[in-house]
Amino acid sequence: MNANFFKNKMKEVGSFLKIMKGKVKNRPQERVEGVNEALRSMEGEKQEYLKEKEAAENKVLRESGGQDISAI
Repeated sequence: MNANFFKNKMKEVGSFLKIMKGKVKNRPQERVEGVNEALRSMEGEKQEYLKEKEAAENKVLRESGGQDISAI
């Protein structure tokens, strides 16, 4: 995983804290903003996971001589 993954994870944690702060202080708008920020950062995490999956799949294909090993 690269640094972008961890950056997105830290944003998600910050968003969670914002949501909790909104709950404690009874500020629904702050909670909504926190949720929206968390969803954006989770999308960034998803993209990083997909890149990692693609890299791993490409490595499997290279190691198997370019053959599709799922057909075996």
